[in-house]
Amino acid sequence: MWSRNDLFRSRSLVFVPLLLLFTTFGCNGSSSLEREVVAKVNPTAIAATSEEILIPAGTFEMGCVPGDDWCFGDEKPLHEVYLDPYFIDKFEVTNARYAACVEASGCKPPLAANSETRRQYYGNAEFDTYPVLMVDWSMADAFCRWEGKRLPSEAEWQKAARGTSPRIYPWGEETPGPLDCDILNFYSGNEVPSGGQMPSLFCSGDTTAVGSYPKGASAYGVMDMGGNVWEWVNDWYRNTYYAESPTHNPTGPERGATRITMGGSWADERRDARISNRPEADPTQWGRIIGFRCVRAP
Repeated sequence: MWSRNDLFRSRSLVFVPLLLLFTTFGCNGSSSLEREVVAKVNPTAIAATSEEILIPAGTFEMGCVPGDDWCFGDEKPLHEVYLDPYFIDKFEVTNARYAACVEASGCKPPLAANSETRRQYYGNAEFDTYPVLMVDWSMADAFCRWEGKRLPSEAEWQKAARGTSPRIYPWGEETPGPLDCDILNFYSGNEVPSGGQMPSLFCSGDTTAVGSYPKGASAYGVMDMGGNVWEWVNDWYRNTYYAESPTHNPTGPERGATRITMGGSWADERRDARISNRPEADPTQWGRIIGFRCVRAP
């Protein structure tokens, strides 16, 4: 069994050093803040990635479910929560959608224009339907508000991923194997399939277009809730919150130092894509593995 500290040590090999590299130097050794990119708005790409899904009112089981051998203490206890109905973005917010907000002066441009393997990611029409990167929590929050929406609560994110059955992953109970890159975009973690050869460590080594993994869709048909990019949610983090959470429409602690991220990324292992996994992050943090999606009331 891994501890939360083990998880953060493993993640820091990918997240923290890359984050520091790009907040300080960008991809050319100069400050990324000096290289603002003006992206052309692509209405076709915006329309293709703006679909919403209605999550009906009702209860669901929030937290680590029986059979999940990787759960951490802050994912317990499993508890029933009631949520009012809401719409959630079917896809993670894309470069094209974010560019429309920047053009309208509702958002700041991403803090760097590159991704892991692409020197020009934001502002490049080839990647308009890929998730926007290099945004901190406040930038994600500003975008959702500009669209007349908001960031999802942790409970709303979990219900949209899980539905009303106690599944471990958005697609169900099945833990993906090291070659299951048709389910989600993730890191295989040096696992060798039985009788097979060592696979590529990464399914893609970078982000993929939103909606590229229909087999990994959630119970409600929401896409990429496991893998691709971590997603900011609205809640402050507290490790004991599940023991004291309201049973109706919980919105997290009133204050805190860190925010919650959900869903795992292309650079993280399969266990990180578990629905109940809720690592904390400094809200001023940004990098090549974190994005977001929005919700709104009906």
